[in-house]
Amino acid sequence: MCLIAPTVLQKPNSSHFNFGEGIVDYKDISRSIITDQIVARLGVEVGAPVGQPKIVMVPQELIEIDPGLWGFIAGAAHATQHISDCFDGFFDHAETPENRPRFVLFALLYGWCVSGDHQFLYEKQEPHFVHSVDHGHFLPGSTSWNVTTLRATLDVKIYDVILRKCGIREVDARRALRVLEHVENSDLAYAVTAARAEWGITIEERIALLDFFIRRRNELLALRP
Repeated sequence: MCLIAPTVLQKPNSSHFNFGEGIVDYKDISRSIITDQIVARLGVEVGAPVGQPKIVMVPQELIEIDPGLWGFIAGAAHATQHISDCFDGFFDHAETPENRPRFVLFALLYGWCVSGDHQFLYEKQEPHFVHSVDHGHFLPGSTSWNVTTLRATLDVKIYDVILRKCGIREVDARRALRVLEHVENSDLAYAVTAARAEWGITIEERIALLDFFIRRRNELLALRP
């Protein structure tokens, strides 16, 4: 089983981090942890406002004194930086001018991956900046992805659901694809290697993930006007 713990750890530097899922022995949760860590790193690469990914060490001493960490095992855990004073939403405030370029970047990121179960957070303070979080279902096969699903031939396009909901022209989104020009293969390799071996990822899966993201990046770049 696996527990999704909402515990927030106060770091010495006063930054806050929301813990992700601690792994006990549940492969689907392990898959989602790997996906969220990697996709968040890709979001950072293209400048998309996503939860900043981190690897945090959970000591056994903390697990023993914090009931919220029941189900964790000591060691490396997936985490994303806490975004404070926010509320959940769908396409709320999509018409806000400050949010339109943010949604364009989401459309590119979601098209680069295979979007599933997308979730947005909005800052309570105006202009209610939007953030994309929880990307654990963003690979083909969702939380059951494997080498075979990653190698399958799938259409690559800018995520048009966001374009329609936000009234963004596809030509404008295609112009924004230039952000991918600066993402090198080495950047993608760094993102893929961030997933810890103890989370259950194999060398073959890492290679398949890297090939998946390189291939789809190149196909998206071919859509530039």
